[in-house]
Amino acid sequence: MAASADLARADAFARTYTEMQGGAPVAACGSYASLLQRDDVDIVYVGSVNTTHFSTAMACIEAGKHCVCEKPIGVNGHEAAALAAAAQAKGVRVGRNLAAAGLDASID
Repeated sequence: MAASADLARADAFARTYTEMQGGAPVAACGSYASLLQRDDVDIVYVGSVNTTHFSTAMACIEAGKHCVCEKPIGVNGHEAAALAAAAQAKGVRVGRNLAAAGLDASID
């Protein structure tokens, strides 16, 4: 599943990834909102611009989706704590990723 504010970009990524996966279909969504409405999505990787990480991660949590977010997960400790509390209350997991092997972490 690929999501982007630009559906054409999401579709292009999905087509490329489908080819890389040997033909296993990858669908495209024109927004995180449409992605979060899907029943076949359990976890979302947030790789949007830094200023939208917190709001997008919170939307994932509120939709009941697990979330892995590029750094920064928030602009301060309060935002990170709010995400952790929301995830715990919703029964999902949230974490941040540095896009480097072996450097990922999870907030419990």
